[in-house]
Amino acid sequence: EKVGTGTHRMTRKKRRAREAKEEALQMQQEMREEQIEMGGKAGQVVTEESMKGSARAAKRQEARKEKEQTSKSLYDEGQEREFKRKQREAKDGKKRKGAFATDAMGDGSLFDEEKIAFGAKKNKGEDSTATAASRYQFSEFDPNMKKRKGGKKGHTSFKSKKKFKRR
Repeated sequence: EKVGTGTHRMTRKKRRAREAKEEALQMQQEMREEQIEMGGKAGQVVTEESMKGSARAAKRQEARKEKEQTSKSLYDEGQEREFKRKQREAKDGKKRKGAFATDAMGDGSLFDEEKIAFGAKKNKGEDSTATAASRYQFSEFDPNMKKRKGGKKGHTSFKSKKKFKRR
């Protein structure tokens, strides 16, 4: 009489885990038999521990890639994309037109300084970084003007509306 082979009281999870282990053992035995027939060593077979180790290594590798991707700046991503595009062009020898070209569907480089449609032409001697003086007159706020009730304001807050009106 065999002990511990009954599966009628098992949950689906346990039953599937047991079936997977049995399949793995069966596969290992078949691989051992094949290696013995071929004349190789019987010890070089994939075991459960090696499968678990390779799964962990793959998971670690995936997590590392994900971490690198999230820590990468937009500039670095752009540089990497440009580098890959240049390599591809060098390999193919011709330019490729992508589904979303850099100008095709985006802003059309609308905000590039070189491609302003109806702007006045710049003089080379003029400094382009200086901002133009505004003609707008600020009338709402004067930082030098005295406060409404004058004097220093307290640094602590207050609770009542009456105190607020008295200040």
